[in-house]
Formats: sequence, structure tokens, C-alpha cells
Amino acid sequence: MPKVIFTEEARRNAALTALIDSRIGRGRRFRTLADLAEALHMPRQTFYQKLRAPAEKFSYW
Repeated sequence: MPKVIFTEEARRNAALTALIDSRIGRGRRFRTLADLAEALHMPRQTFYQKLRAPAEKFSYW
């Protein structure tokens, strides 16, 4: 089998999904990003800032 190489963005998205699943639970759906930020117990503005510049401000690992 050939080795699958994921892009940096794909790895960040997978890590964010894993974080959401571990803190909130699988299968939970949110209508807006504000609902997701609230479920993560994170201020909405901070969540949006971290999404805009994840490499600088948000640790996915």
C-alpha cells in the first residue's frame, strides 16, 4: 500500500475534529460556529481568531 500523505490543513482539521469529539461527544451537530465555541467553553471571538490563524495561535497537537 502506498503511504498516504496528508496536507497540513487536513491534519489540522482532523486534530480539531478529534478535539471536538473528545470534549463534546460524537454525533453532535452545531448550526453555527458560535454554538461550537460555546460548547467548547471558549469565547466566540477567541475561537474565530484561532480559526483564522491556527498555526500562530492554536495548538492542534
